[in-house]
Amino acid sequence: MNINVDQITGKISKLPINQIAIQSGFRKRKAKKIEALGFVVGFFMMLQQSGNSLSDWVRAISRCMDKLISKQALEKKLQFRQEAFAYQLLSAAIKQSLQDSQAMRPTDLFGSFHKVYLEDSSCLKLPAGLAPFSQGRTPIRGHVLRPKFSFDSTC
Repeated sequence: MNINVDQITGKISKLPINQIAIQSGFRKRKAKKIEALGFVVGFFMMLQQSGNSLSDWVRAISRCMDKLISKQALEKKLQFRQEAFAYQLLSAAIKQSLQDSQAMRPTDLFGSFHKVYLEDSSCLKLPAGLAPFSQGRTPIRGHVLRPKFSFDSTC
């Protein structure tokens, strides 16, 4: 599936990204080089193009912001406060997704239950560079990451 910049930008711009950038400390003053939207869209475009380096990320940011960004500018932007930005942005995206899905499903579907937990797990193949960091024995098909998600849908 090929996704373009406009599709990613459209999805992400529905989120309060500038407000989250200010609250989390991602943006302390008016952005001169890398804006929050370009930072995130560039990251997803890098992943879409199978990139995994800062250089790939810088190229993707430069393409979506229509201005040349240096690798040093991205390195300066990558600090621990971006962790809070990513966490809050992910939380907002999940919240919006759940609100959108609430409109599509009947509201009394889970009404007769006290608590409903939804769980999911997936197996993701790890790149060779991350294999030494995985735990457990070496499987036949390579190292895998198995994230498990669980949340209470009655909240």
